Amino acid sequence: RAAQDDRSKPGYPVPDFGAAAAVLIHGDAAFAGEGIVAETLNFKKLPGYENGGTIHIIVNNRIGFTTESSDSRSTHYASDLAKGYEIPIVHVSADDPEACIAAVRMACEYRHKFHKDFLIDMIGYRRYGHNETDDPETTQPLLYQKQRNHPRVVSIYENVLKGKGLVTDEKLEQTKQEGLNRLQAALDEVKENDKQGKTGRLDASARLRSKEIKTAVPLDKLRSINANLLKWPEGFTV
Repeated sequence: RAAQDDRSKPGYPVPDFGAAAAVLIHGDAAFAGEGIVAETLNFKKLPGYENGGTIHIIVNNRIGFTTESSDSRSTHYASDLAKGYEIPIVHVSADDPEACIAAVRMACEYRHKFHKDFLIDMIGYRRYGHNETDDPETTQPLLYQKQRNHPRVVSIYENVLKGKGLVTDEKLEQTKQEGLNRLQAALDEVKENDKQGKTGRLDASARLRSKEIKTAVPLDKLRSINANLLKWPEGFTV
């Protein structure tokens, strides 16, 4: 919201909802269990906080830490909290990249037209543990037995594209390698910057709206304001 407000003129700031957009990424257990999620959803139409619609994405791996969903929330869907705020909720399979893209496009167009929140519940799974020391198979052996045999989304999508005759094995391999090369180049750049002690550049767009404003108030005026704050009507006993 701060990046949207035009404060160049006197009076209440005028928000431009197209100047910036908020995208929040949630875990499935966090969306249901963290109080700040409900607080943020409640900002949706408050005049001082509304931002033209936040796009919420639940990266739903169907397991909170290593807990069954039935032990971590009282609702059927992780997204059910949002039902109280009258916003669209779309459930989409993380194994279907084109469906995920369609959901995001729908969210963007809805925000643009109605200036309201939109929630995407992207349902997938977590292949590895919560962190380096966590082995989820200890508490979820049956689930992880299935996941070990479940093809990765890359493989699923490759087969879909090949089945439609849209790509060859050579093209797929080339595309993968190009992606890995971009990632490797970015990693090398970060490592090189670390060696040289460089800090990241601030985004210049954040400063576009800010202008130097004189905020100093004359001392006499401050004293006058303070004196009037300490006055009360005659006959009124403090």
